[in-house]
Amino acid sequence: MENVTNGALHKLNGFSLYLSQNYMQMRLICLQMICHIIFIANLLYIMMFLCLQLDEATIQLQAGFNFLYAKSQLFFKLKNPIRHICK
Repeated sequence: MENVTNGALHKLNGFSLYLSQNYMQMRLICLQMICHIIFIANLLYIMMFLCLQLDEATIQLQAGFNFLYAKSQLFFKLKNPIRHICK
């Protein structure tokens, strides 16, 4: 009877070791997945920030070009632009 009990305990200990190894591997995989998700979220945040900055710079550039275009149109509409500049 004692042999059977020792054998059963040995199998149970082996099974629990197998489960604990799988549990540790699962924890490691979950931790890696969480790290990857955080890394990708940070990349997306940086890309979004850069795109917003780029959009803002584009809007400012466009406003600057519109201002210059309006000034040039005004300049070319004048009859004597040189006299206007000298004033």
